[in-house]
Amino acid sequence: MNTHLCLPELTATFASQTVGFERPCLLVIGGRPPERAWLRRIAHHRTVWAVDRGLGFCRESGILPARIIGDGDSAAKEAWTWGEALAIPMDRFPPEKDLTDTQLAIRIANDAGFAAAILTGAFGGRLDHAYSTAFTAAHAPISCVLADARETMLFLRDGEHATITCHAHPIAISLLPFSEQVNDVRTEHLHWTLQNAVLSQDEPAAVSNVLESGENTFSVSIGQGILAVYLCWAE
Repeated sequence: MNTHLCLPELTATFASQTVGFERPCLLVIGGRPPERAWLRRIAHHRTVWAVDRGLGFCRESGILPARIIGDGDSAAKEAWTWGEALAIPMDRFPPEKDLTDTQLAIRIANDAGFAAAILTGAFGGRLDHAYSTAFTAAHAPISCVLADARETMLFLRDGEHATITCHAHPIAISLLPFSEQVNDVRTEHLHWTLQNAVLSQDEPAAVSNVLESGENTFSVSIGQGILAVYLCWAE
């Protein structure tokens, strides 16, 4: 089964039995604000949910989210007032809780029947939030991609294969284990290739690769584990 993910910076084709990006939910969360023009492009014809501070990003970009999720502790008061005035459906939680708003949003997306989610506003900001978001996305019951105009991270799980076409050349491509080990890692059309490699979470050793000269497409496959494919266009 092949499924496709299309973003302004790349197109990824997954060979998998589980990944499905034909109808992803777009979660606008509260890290580094995505560029407004980029956010409008990616939101076009997609279901958009605002997660706490992400409500302000939607408002500033002229995007009306279909749902608001969060405890309201980081969104500006005027953004919440705007959402309430428009009667946008809201899942509001108390600040005193164990899960983050992003973790709750991913659970709600899964319960709503989405097979995949794109999370923007996931990079930058506090390290603890970025760490939590990345590991939650890696192990989520639905397929997740973290993306903005500067960085993208997608995940491969047991037996999955992805072919990624870059519309603009990234300055770095890294493979980051999100399980203790990732076995049988293979790459094609990267400057430093891997064949039957084992990558370890406690000492990541596949950081800052680049495309092979003359190429704009590369592929990654794994045997067992969870592997993040990270691309960076601007620091």
